[in-house]
Amino acid sequence: MIDSFLRDGPNASLWLPGRWIQVVSVVQLSETSDGRELPDGNGGTGPGGAPALTRAPGQGPGIPGAPWPVSLPVALTIAQASALFVLLSIDYGSLSWRANSIEAILARLLAAALISAVVIVLLRYSRGSRWVLAAAVFAVVYGTMYLLPATETTYVASVVPLSRAVGMVANGLVIAGVFSVTAVTFFGPRPSEGEHPNPSRLRMPWREWRTKLLELAVVWTLLFILFGTLVYGPIARALDPSGYSSEQASVTNAGLALLSQPLWAIASVALTVPWIRALTLDARDTALGVGVLYGVLIGADMLLATGMSAGLQIGHLAESVGESLAFGVLAVWILQLHGRLSVPIGGTSGTGVLGLRQPVIAR
Repeated sequence: MIDSFLRDGPNASLWLPGRWIQVVSVVQLSETSDGRELPDGNGGTGPGGAPALTRAPGQGPGIPGAPWPVSLPVALTIAQASALFVLLSIDYGSLSWRANSIEAILARLLAAALISAVVIVLLRYSRGSRWVLAAAVFAVVYGTMYLLPATETTYVASVVPLSRAVGMVANGLVIAGVFSVTAVTFFGPRPSEGEHPNPSRLRMPWREWRTKLLELAVVWTLLFILFGTLVYGPIARALDPSGYSSEQASVTNAGLALLSQPLWAIASVALTVPWIRALTLDARDTALGVGVLYGVLIGADMLLATGMSAGLQIGHLAESVGESLAFGVLAVWILQLHGRLSVPIGGTSGTGVLGLRQPVIAR
């Protein structure tokens, strides 16, 4: 597969999980008499004198001087997702395994795979101190999946009782803590890559912060109402009408539920800002990345929910993923106004989608 990809022509690029394998500006390849593949006319060197990709007879493709074979980053990605699956499978309060039904196991596998994939991709485009970045990843994962959802006990105590909220907070500390440290250790920036090329990202006066956070509070509250009315309500009523009626009756304080949403929005954005600052993506890719991150984390929280009928779970999943993805995109769009997420030298720009942009060259 790699050989055929390399023959696709100039300016091709390839990324495998981890940041170590990337092929840029590939020239046409030819095969020597001993079976090695070398670029034509370059005497065994790539553009700019870089070592050429070679393949000895009977061997798979590789990159001379690379820290490890191509397959290792893939293995690390699988290991990271597997470790998260194990973390999600343990109740750390009672030190026991969680429900082991087929549905629960598949839900944890899917959640672990999606969370790991999104976090690893975003780490590829992050710069800065590893410890600072690990703290930023922890803040987003812990806050979005555990800390903020636990506050629902204040207005839906029958659905999220206090004991369950405390368990979420405690278990989340272990899960998010171990996951963030291991993810940054294996997939975070290396010291040789240097510091962030534009440390002024999202630096703005307090008045501008206040205005934008208030706007985001309003945006999230409107999304909460819109998706709850147009997405969750119709799906839940169609799939489980009696369960939907019971759930609505269990909301002990609808006013508090609505008033808490602006605070939820401000808190979630505040927890995400350190990671946004560490990203080297332009505004559009940052918005896409944060939107997908929010959608996956909140969606995973819904996948892992217990004590809820399938109909209600499907409704909540569609509602939460949709509103979270939209909020992540809109949050970054509002934050970047007035050039607060300008493309840094060494960051990414151009056309395409996340992961397919070309490096910015200083002129």
